[in-house]
Amino acid sequence: MPAQAPGNCWTSISCVSCGARSGSCRLHRTGIPDRPQPDVHPRTARRTVRELPPGHDHRQHAPPTIARMHSLESEALINARPSTVWEVLTDAGNLTVWESGITAVDGELRNGGRVRFHTTGTGRRSIRVRVQQLPGRVMVWTARLPLGVSTTARTFTLAPADGMTSFHVKDEHRGLLHLLGGHTLRFANQSLADFVSAVKKRAELLDRL
Repeated sequence: MPAQAPGNCWTSISCVSCGARSGSCRLHRTGIPDRPQPDVHPRTARRTVRELPPGHDHRQHAPPTIARMHSLESEALINARPSTVWEVLTDAGNLTVWESGITAVDGELRNGGRVRFHTTGTGRRSIRVRVQQLPGRVMVWTARLPLGVSTTARTFTLAPADGMTSFHVKDEHRGLLHLLGGHTLRFANQSLADFVSAVKKRAELLDRL
């Protein structure tokens, strides 16, 4: 049996760095008796532990993903009751009467329903959306293209405000089409601010009747 060489992992009973039995340490098993043993285990040397400050949010530093999202928002204080604003948004039969950007509707705007819109700027094409609602408070229209190419969601939020209504609308676009700079699904050719202004005008008119 060869003599034990001090500090030699190959001939030692156990590895002084990792505690592995002789010949079982993958990092130190070289078959060369006179190979010097490193002062620090290589695997340990590559690892560092960084203490993060209180309140640190690792999500703020996460790398971008392929589902990168783009969003637009607009809001207004409407001098009308929330119930009136909700009626303006959910009365599918009258969406084509005011300046909603919608020219034709097929379906009912109810929770879990599916509606097909024809909108300004889309020609003969239509957009099919799924409707989700918290009646009187929140409504979401979601339109998707297959295989994650594009997803567009429009969220309407209503809240009472001293006899009036705080109205907020948010459009979110995500998917490969947006990521590559292509044309995403749009609910209309008008801007989001123009849509909010049209809702405000319609609701305030109806609330005075």
